[in-house]
Amino acid sequence: MIKNLSKGFLIMFMMLIFIILEHGVSAEANSDGLTKQIRDWEEEGIDPNHHEARDSVLDYISEHLSETYAGMYIDREQRDLGVMVFLFTEPVAEHHTQEMQGLIQGPAEIEFKEVAYTEEELRDKQKKIDSNGFEYEAFTITHTGVDIKNTIVEIGIDPYTEENAQTLYDQFGEEQIEIVEGKPVTTLEMETTSTDVNEEEDDKREGTDTIEENQPNFLGKVLQVIKNWFS
Repeated sequence: MIKNLSKGFLIMFMMLIFIILEHGVSAEANSDGLTKQIRDWEEEGIDPNHHEARDSVLDYISEHLSETYAGMYIDREQRDLGVMVFLFTEPVAEHHTQEMQGLIQGPAEIEFKEVAYTEEELRDKQKKIDSNGFEYEAFTITHTGVDIKNTIVEIGIDPYTEENAQTLYDQFGEEQIEIVEGKPVTTLEMETTSTDVNEEEDDKREGTDTIEENQPNFLGKVLQVIKNWFS
């Protein structure tokens, strides 16, 4: 019976190894695919970050809409080349949207979105939270980050409980913040006004390198466990 159990565990471990390796290969393939796409765009003379179009719109905003401008980000979920989303605290008059649309050429696309808070207000909120410290009696703040896309400041805590989250809501208010389960200690930059493909690609490549570097150590440990079963 013990021998049969050992064989069962061996099969389970081998399946686990296959799943992990398959995930790593898929992640690398996706990263390589994005790199190739960027190169293809550049060869075609396409700027995937739309710097010229973005600067033209920001210049217009600086001249006409600076009082209500809240920030911007590039939404790459809608399409690979991204959609530039410009945020405002009040509705933008139609003649302004038409003028800004007229500044856009080629593959660039823009949208306008009304939000409650500016990026500057969110960063001020984050600074206030950070300045109060990260260690509490029942929990630790593991990270804070401005999510410009959803216009909130995310706060991670460990351990996460409704009671611990409420402690922060009571302290900082329920507006502008969202409490989530804690992550490794860092100050996150979740979405910024300079969401460039090359920066995102560097992050993905770094992540892939980390996975590849850790895989041999993991496999070595698994193989050692398997050897111990039969030693």
